[in-house]
Amino acid sequence: ARERKNLMKWYVLRFASSRYTPVFKFLTLNKITWFCPMKNCIYRRPDQSSIRTRQIPAFPGYLFVEMDFNEVHPEKLAAFQHVYGLVTFCSEPVPVPPKIMETILKWNWEEGTPVLRGKKNIPHRFAEILGMEEPLKRSFALLNYLTESHSQSQKEAEHEA
Repeated sequence: ARERKNLMKWYVLRFASSRYTPVFKFLTLNKITWFCPMKNCIYRRPDQSSIRTRQIPAFPGYLFVEMDFNEVHPEKLAAFQHVYGLVTFCSEPVPVPPKIMETILKWNWEEGTPVLRGKKNIPHRFAEILGMEEPLKRSFALLNYLTESHSQSQKEAEHEA
């Protein structure tokens, strides 16, 4: 079981942003661990003057899946009509770094703050991204941040070699 856990990694999955409920059901039925942070969205109903609250994905069109490619091939995900596939870097799915994923999992999405008190373990720029109000900007900023993190780790690996 311990060996299996080491092969499990978190990835970013891209999907049709308005179809998150069927995507959640698809992943659950296929026993794929997923995490989609949700935020409250306040809106006015067009047919009434009342104000309502609904939950929407914090990163519209993106969620996180924990997978072992030896158990579930990424193409299985893309076979579902509302899933576009895993986010790739250089045409290859790259796992979300564990520290970044840990922060995403522990973030208080309702308050826009870390669940743990001190922000000292979270890079300031990353905390700013997670706290952004506008969902689409938050999604693109996260993808840029992950790309830069991946590029930085690649450079460090090349420098060590």
